Formats: sequence, structure tokens, C-alpha cells
Amino acid sequence: MKKFDVRLPLSPVSEKVTASFEKAVMGESLSIKSRGTLKTIPNCIHWHIINNGRKGTLEATFDKNRNRLWLCYHNNRYANWIDDAIEKLRKTLESN
Repeated sequence: MKKFDVRLPLSPVSEKVTASFEKAVMGESLSIKSRGTLKTIPNCIHWHIINNGRKGTLEATFDKNRNRLWLCYHNNRYANWIDDAIEKLRKTLESN
């Protein structure tokens, strides 16, 4: 798995991070396939992001307890569009 941290403000508001992330995803013409949580990280939000009609899945996790957001992908779910999506999403989210 490859993981890419997104720099957040020192004390982000959870709802703002969530809304900003989902808005950035939609702004890149990507879709949220699922939104849930991970058993291993209590109180987190975990997304699966897809590019409609194309293979590959980009994942994102926001750990509210640590104020940490990261993007990642598993090697078996990688597709060429993911690199560009990671770069654009990080740029958008880190400039807010």
C-alpha cells in the first residue's frame, strides 16, 4: 500500500475537513463509491474514490482523533488516473 499525507490546519474542524474533502473529490469529477469507517481506527471516516468507468480505487481516511488525513491505494487497485488525482486533491486541500 502507498500512503500520502495531506497537511491540515493545526486544529481542523472535522465537519469542515469532511466537507472540503468531498467537495474536492467532486471537483475532480471523481465519485465516492463508499463512505464508512475502519475497525482499526475508531472515529475515523474512510472513503473509496473511483473514476467513473475506469478501473482503480483511491482510498482516503480522516482520523478525527489525530487530525490526520491521508490518501492511499493498494497495488492491486492501482490505475494511472490515481497519481494525478492524489496530486490535485492534495493541492486543493492543502491550499484551504
